[in-house]
Amino acid sequence: MFERPELIQAHRSHRKDHLLLKAIIGCLIGLTVIVVIATHSQAATVEVGIAPPEESESIVKLAPNPYQGIIDNLSDEDLRILKNIVWAEANNQDITGQRAVYEVVFNRMLSNNDWGQSGGVVGVLSKRGQFATWKSRNRVKSNADQDKALALVYSEPPVLPSTKYVYFDRRGINGRNKIRIQDHVFGAEK
Repeated sequence: MFERPELIQAHRSHRKDHLLLKAIIGCLIGLTVIVVIATHSQAATVEVGIAPPEESESIVKLAPNPYQGIIDNLSDEDLRILKNIVWAEANNQDITGQRAVYEVVFNRMLSNNDWGQSGGVVGVLSKRGQFATWKSRNRVKSNADQDKALALVYSEPPVLPSTKYVYFDRRGINGRNKIRIQDHVFGAEK
């Protein structure tokens, strides 16, 4: 076998490039893991980013998810009822549409208006004239889609523009600054 010096050199150079690329990828994966862990922590704000020392004040601060505290404090029975109501209201919607229905319930709990929030999630869902599906809450059964939608409500930024969005219906008769997500029109408090 004949050895060609230029091929040996090219192979060595390629191997160095490959090792450098592996090191860079490893660092990026490590940084991604750190960011994911930091963003899922219970801190009120999380600092994410790498800034030069002279620009350290410009680090991005992520706003906390407004729904995590509510979800963390729901009982198993509250969760069962909530998921059943979301199934009854939005089982023909995709995950985004179901997330928006969850957010309306939680927005009512955060609102200064009386949506029955003193009774928790059950108070909001059972308030007279609000959720017609309340009567069927024990006759329907949620599925994996409602679990997935709730997990995304917990872990991702809201799909609705603000916590002021407390209405939804098919015709868009309630609220202001209306937006449509599939078959539902969502509106903000007046």
